Amino acid sequence: MNLTQNPFTLLPKFFGLYCYQSANKNIRFVIMNNLIPTNVKLHEKYDLKGSIYKRKASEEERKRELPTLKDNDFKSLHQYGLILEPFFYDQLMQTIDDDVRVNFHFFSQINFCCFFFSSLRIGSW
Repeated sequence: MNLTQNPFTLLPKFFGLYCYQSANKNIRFVIMNNLIPTNVKLHEKYDLKGSIYKRKASEEERKRELPTLKDNDFKSLHQYGLILEPFFYDQLMQTIDDDVRVNFHFFSQINFCCFFFSSLRIGSW
C-alpha cells in the first residue's frame, strides 16, 4: 500500500526541505501540507515527538488563544490517554496500521527504523 492508496492517511505530505543562508547562518525549513481542514475547529493542539525531555509548552505559548502544547502537557492533561467511541477507535487503529505498513516498507528500503506513537495511549470505551 502507498500513500495514494490510503486517502485517510495521517502521515504528513512533505513538499520540500529547504536551506538558505542569511547573515552567515544556514536557515533550514520544511514545507508540508496541513492534515486538518481549515474549517475544523480545534479544541487542543499538540506538537508530539514521543519524548519528555524539555517537552512542555512555555508560559508565553500557553497564553495564546490556541496554544501548541507538547508531550508533557498531553501526559498531564490526558493521564489515561484518549478514550474514543469504538467505531472511531477502530477507524483510527486501521489508519495507523495502514500508515505503519507504508512507513515500514519505505524505511526498510533505506535501512532506517522509525517508531511512532511510543508515548500515546489510545483506547476505546
